[in-house]
Amino acid sequence: MFCSRCDDILRQRVEPLNNVNEDKGALYIHHASLEGLEAATAESTKCRVCSTFLDSFTSGERQAIWERKPQEYVTTAYLCRANDLSLATAFILVVNLDDNMLTTKMHDEKRDFIREHEACGKGTKTSWYPTRLLDLSEPSADLSSIRLRLIGSEPIDTEYVTLSHRWGQASIFRLTKDTFTRLRDGFNSSILPQTFQDAMAFAKRNLNIRYMWIDSLCIFQDADDRSDWIKEAAQMHRVYEHAFCNLSATGGEDSSVGLYHPRRTDSLCHVEVDLTFSILDPQASPTRYAMLDYLYWEKELSKSPLHYRGWVVQERLLARRVLHFCRNELIWECNEMAASEAYPTGLPSIYRNQAKARLKSLDPDTEGRRLRQLATTESDSRFFAHQLWPRIVQLYTQCQLTKPNDKLIAISGIAKRMSSIIRDDYVIGMWRRYLPSELL
Repeated sequence: MFCSRCDDILRQRVEPLNNVNEDKGALYIHHASLEGLEAATAESTKCRVCSTFLDSFTSGERQAIWERKPQEYVTTAYLCRANDLSLATAFILVVNLDDNMLTTKMHDEKRDFIREHEACGKGTKTSWYPTRLLDLSEPSADLSSIRLRLIGSEPIDTEYVTLSHRWGQASIFRLTKDTFTRLRDGFNSSILPQTFQDAMAFAKRNLNIRYMWIDSLCIFQDADDRSDWIKEAAQMHRVYEHAFCNLSATGGEDSSVGLYHPRRTDSLCHVEVDLTFSILDPQASPTRYAMLDYLYWEKELSKSPLHYRGWVVQERLLARRVLHFCRNELIWECNEMAASEAYPTGLPSIYRNQAKARLKSLDPDTEGRRLRQLATTESDSRFFAHQLWPRIVQLYTQCQLTKPNDKLIAISGIAKRMSSIIRDDYVIGMWRRYLPSELL
């Protein structure tokens, strides 16, 4: 399970780099070279710690390490028993975690995760619907006869789901003036990208939901006529707000690869070790510790291909519930909690307290409500809610847009929700009441 170097560190047979104390723990040289790190992940050794380290590097970062001038070491390991979140470490040992057992039955928890959360509107049906939805037909039927349904002329009274995906370089069948009749009259899902097919199958068979909204199939995409796109983009926020759940193709480079990926199931299991921490107390008795990857949430979610797409910021924030299909596991986000296959009852505090794992707390309605409860005056409540805006803008500006002209409209849905909370006029990415400070 461990290579000789990690075993030496865990057994504290090597000298730490720092002066050790109860607060700081011990910092060790891990591997001096990339060759040593890669050798420790070979099948003959398959060190769990080193595999976690190596997975932290992109191919470009690995190449940069190979090409750089020799330095003292490539990676470091931090051994501690305190939740010191200021340390940018690759793995950390934390004591007294909840007993979370491995599970792959996330959809079996639907009643708890989806139906019963007060902040998520519980399981109430929506009273608003998009202009068009994809009718996937009865749950018992296959996906050979999907059709585009015009909700204005064919009303429904049930739930629908949405899909967040990355267009990438995939060739996507789209709604245009030329394809409208074919989509309306019915078509086979086999003409769609694999991600679309997987999402439709999941909605029908796992969530028992018949209707789905996908941007490329529910908004006209004609290059010479943007009138429908402009009208529908203006109400995009309502599409995600009223959806039962947003299915997110988080791990996919584009829509051709599907929702499901070959994955390392061992990453879902928790490695536990018995340590004495003799570096702190020579008389200490052995204690069981769980080994966690400090960058877990960032690697699985924050740095995924999809979340570099600007439009996804408001899709993720405004949806009441998001189910992420990541490269190694399913991850759940809603207005009350974040969970995953590795942590089905909720994230441990070491992840939960990280800013990147609290994205849903940036929801101006959910978090703004909490802030307003703390406020002593109406003026205070508006100010507190406004404090969320710079954090949202910072997150948004780190993303990319295929069409630069979409910069303002791709965040306009969040702005509309925020406007109703802070009761102010939105002015090209800023707020009238705070214009002097925001222009600085």
